[in-house]
Amino acid sequence: MITRIASLSGARTMLQSIQNANSELFRAQEQVTTGRRINRVSDNPADAVSSLNQRATLRRLEQYSRNAEEATSWFDAGDAALADVSDRLAGVRATLVQANSAANDVTSRAALANQIRAQRESILLASNAERGGRPLFAGNSAGAAAYDANGVYLGDNGAVNLPITGGVTLQVNRTGPDIFGTNNPSDPTQGDLFQLLGALATAVETGDTAAISAGLGQVDAATKRVATAQVQLGSRASQLEDLTNSLEDSKVSLKSGISNKENIDFAEAVINMKTREAAYQAAIQATAKVIQPSLMDFLR
Repeated sequence: MITRIASLSGARTMLQSIQNANSELFRAQEQVTTGRRINRVSDNPADAVSSLNQRATLRRLEQYSRNAEEATSWFDAGDAALADVSDRLAGVRATLVQANSAANDVTSRAALANQIRAQRESILLASNAERGGRPLFAGNSAGAAAYDANGVYLGDNGAVNLPITGGVTLQVNRTGPDIFGTNNPSDPTQGDLFQLLGALATAVETGDTAAISAGLGQVDAATKRVATAQVQLGSRASQLEDLTNSLEDSKVSLKSGISNKENIDFAEAVINMKTREAAYQAAIQATAKVIQPSLMDFLR
């Protein structure tokens, strides 16, 4: 027995084929226009979910990169301030060597003492170096300065930490007492750097050669402490550079993966669009030949 397909059913089937071909053509045209394989999740759910996850990871890495840039600024500013302090201390030591001579009279000793006081003021200025309005050596204090005009520490012992990768956090600061020593109210010569320099200026002015000789060793110790802080910051800066390079490599890899999932090969997409266009035109032509007017169409 021969089974006949009803004309209405056949027409519906062919129209559905045309609609499917048209949808495929529209999708191909959209890909060529946007340059993207995935314009909505339904285009490829598996790749779309994977791409979204990769984009979330990329956003985290970009935040880490911003943190790394901030850390670099801290290290650069800290190193510049400490280099200035080191230069000033070298100047203080040279002044002490010159002052440790019986040939100096009252006038020359006063001039040398004023040079030390001027160096102290310059070091105090360097101790209040800042980054974006925040003192570098004040810990986590909310104050505007690490030291007041008298050389009294205003900060705290807080560490400024910045996450650079998922498992690495770097401390980008050193506190004032770490670098300049701790205040000693009972003995300024054993106190912080600002107390020491004030006491040495007085010793130079009064011609206290014993205090001046002792001061040379104390200035050397202070210089060594500053150099140690510089080395520590430099070591962290070197570690940061390696982490930053790794971050950039990871970002490039993620961007490439996202591009491979989302973006089209333009030549391939154009060929696909032309193929879909030809299929759509063929479906229309085939349908036009199959669905011919019948006697009933003329009798209506």
